[in-house]
Order: sequence, then structure tokens, then C-alpha cells
Amino acid sequence: MMTLSEAAAKLKISRQAVYAAIHTTKKLKAEKIKGRILIARDSVTAYKKIKHLRKYSLFQGKPLFDTEKGEISIREASKMFRVSSQRLYYLVRVGKIPSYRKKRAYVLNIKDLEEGLEKHKRKVYSSYK
Repeated sequence: MMTLSEAAAKLKISRQAVYAAIHTTKKLKAEKIKGRILIARDSVTAYKKIKHLRKYSLFQGKPLFDTEKGEISIREASKMFRVSSQRLYYLVRVGKIPSYRKKRAYVLNIKDLEEGLEKHKRKVYSSYK
């Protein structure tokens, strides 16, 4: 068993994020003993493996990104199209790539993303001529 602070240090997240993982998302198992929250070590190691994986994230009981419909995250899109995630966030923010949000995540459609990137590349390369 480890304390809230120890778990936060091991996971490299804030104490508030650990508390949210215990109470809100129920991804960490913890017990309250003598007024202290103690977290099981195996629970921390299991959480560390899935901490950044969006495929386990749910929105109203359904997966956050529906890959069958061609929905992906910005992180997945940056790997797939070899474009920096900052560039994709910028293109989404200025409206060059259509997207919508589920919770805090941007959801991109692969077809819209391909079209938006193609238009953006043509515009960038044509300005150098």
C-alpha cells in the first residue's frame, strides 16, 4: 500500500489527479485507513500502463473514439500522417480541419483530416513559388 503522495510521485501526476482516478473514474483501488487514503501497489502499476491510452476512455458509456466510423484523436492522427500534434491543434483551432469535442478531447474524422491536410499542404507549398 502507498499513500496518495507516493502514488502521485510514481505516476508523475498531481495528487488531485490521483484523487480523481480513485473517486471519479474508479480506475485506482484505494482504502481509507485511520483517515489516510492508501492505494494498492498493483492498482498503481496497472493504472500506469493505461494512463494515457484513449482507447479505454468512455463518453456516456461508449468509447471516446469510434474507429469504425473513422474517428481518431489528434495524437493518433499526428502519428498516422506524420504531422506534429501542435500543427493539428492549430489547424483545428483556425477551422482548417473540422472536428468536434467529446469531454476535453478533439475528435477528428479521417476523411476530413486527409482533405484538410491536403489543402493546407497545397497552400503552404504554393506560397514558396
